[in-house]
Amino acid sequence: MPEGDEKVSVTVALVTRDRKTELRKALRSVLEQDTTPEIVVLDDASTDGTSEMLRDEFPSVRVHRQEPALGTTLARNLVTSLAGSDIVIHLDDDAWFTSGETVSRTIADFDHPRVGIVAVPFVDLVDGRQTARNVRAPDHDVWVAATYTGASYAARTDIFTQVGGYDREYRMYGEERDLSLRLLAAGFVTRMGSAEPVVHAPSPTRSLVRMDILGRRNEIVWSWRSFPAPWHLLYIAGYVVMGLWVGIRVRRLRRMIRGVIEGFRAIPTVHRDPVSRETFALDRRLRRKGPRRLSEIEFMLPPLAEVAQPARAPRDQRSIASS
Repeated sequence: MPEGDEKVSVTVALVTRDRKTELRKALRSVLEQDTTPEIVVLDDASTDGTSEMLRDEFPSVRVHRQEPALGTTLARNLVTSLAGSDIVIHLDDDAWFTSGETVSRTIADFDHPRVGIVAVPFVDLVDGRQTARNVRAPDHDVWVAATYTGASYAARTDIFTQVGGYDREYRMYGEERDLSLRLLAAGFVTRMGSAEPVVHAPSPTRSLVRMDILGRRNEIVWSWRSFPAPWHLLYIAGYVVMGLWVGIRVRRLRRMIRGVIEGFRAIPTVHRDPVSRETFALDRRLRRKGPRRLSEIEFMLPPLAEVAQPARAPRDQRSIASS
């Protein structure tokens, strides 16, 4: 973080499409924060009057109307570049802050130069049941997680830009773990956040079909592209078996098979760019054993060439949006 009196600029960014009722609740929770961040909403080709609702009810919110639709992954790249702040806190349009200190607590979590992403704690609320996702850090140490979930997280814009933002190959589902892996390869980490959990009530408009197909596809593509040999082949085989077993268990086998087929079809078009064996080993350790204190695993990270501090990104940073 900047030292002395230099302040960190922060934006809360939301990507939305045809969910104006859910979006309204999310924005009200942002406006109740004890700090005043910039708020940017990317309306990804909504047809339900979302942009008009924002103009009439939330005049302080900066709105970018996108047509044709980009999809969640590329839309998050674009909204990050539009924000132009040191830190961008992303919130799903069907989630909301439960505390007025969420933004300020999350900003404070960027107190170490290796922190590139903060996984803001949240719980899924489905049929009255709560399931923890980004789990809250147990103490004030820097706890490093393998990845995060896109419903609520924060990113340092300069580091997000440095690693290239989200890879368009994944479209949606699984792009977070790819970014976390590339952060590790660059010497940065995903930190467990300290704020009170955000509540995420998955919208009934979400597509389980798309989730099943793309989820299976992207597991195969990610393993092929990012894992060193021979681990890439072992993980592809493992993801195929796991995907088919899940499909049988939840009675959605046909979708899972389709996703596996699409993953193998994509392989010839995907350039392999594996991380080092050291980075892969650290990522595997975090995924298998759970979060670890930074002090325990920092020796496994590549050294930072410079102790970079958050720097304001240019207002129109098209390199991320078009990646």
